[in-house]
Amino acid sequence: MFFPAYNEAGNIRRVIEDAQKVLRKNANNYEILIVLYEGSTDNTAEIVRSYSQNDPNVRLVLQAKDDHGVGKAYRIGLNTAKYENIFYSDSDNQFDLEDFEKFLPFLDEYDIIAGYKLKRNDPFLRKMISFGYNFLIRLFFRMDLWDVNTAFRLVKKRVVDDITLHSIYGTVTTEMLIKAKCKGYKIKSVGVNHFNRGAGKPLYEIKFGLLSPKTILAVARELIHVWREVKHPQWKTKTSSV
Repeated sequence: MFFPAYNEAGNIRRVIEDAQKVLRKNANNYEILIVLYEGSTDNTAEIVRSYSQNDPNVRLVLQAKDDHGVGKAYRIGLNTAKYENIFYSDSDNQFDLEDFEKFLPFLDEYDIIAGYKLKRNDPFLRKMISFGYNFLIRLFFRMDLWDVNTAFRLVKKRVVDDITLHSIYGTVTTEMLIKAKCKGYKIKSVGVNHFNRGAGKPLYEIKFGLLSPKTILAVARELIHVWREVKHPQWKTKTSSV
């Protein structure tokens, strides 16, 4: 399991302890990686290191300050993870890690198990943005999943090794599903519970669930890039040779 983190001192203890509880019950071998952005200004790093001293399965992985973006954090976690089954979620405690057990019956049959929110506990504007985002993904990429961007997912390492991800923002989780589907990997959707954030504040949110125009523009650019990659591979070849 890995968890991207940025100023999550108020949440990270529970994240680690919940992960330990679930993994000790369901896995013979495991690791818990906290992918922490070096630009964090609170004591998240010290908290993680204190857990590492008592549990060698807990490890702090630093994301360089000049290598920012939650998408980069996901990519670092995916590429650093060493076991065949890679699970990730966010560090804000908006999910119940016990729901991980809902994935277990599908481990052998599917390459990606993607959680979707049974009931989304977000501000109204965030819900509307999510609805529009998912509608566009279904429209342009013919995706038939409930939610393409929920940060509660298990992916096989063979999938990670087979696809190349480029996104810097949270779009990377959508990019993963799109490219995995194009390569014929089997994807399963499973409903999971969603809660209000326990502590801290969302990184890209301005107010009441509204995202900054800069973030929206960046996400749009990344989705256009993904669309060109999967729909017009020759475009990638031309641009890479310039």
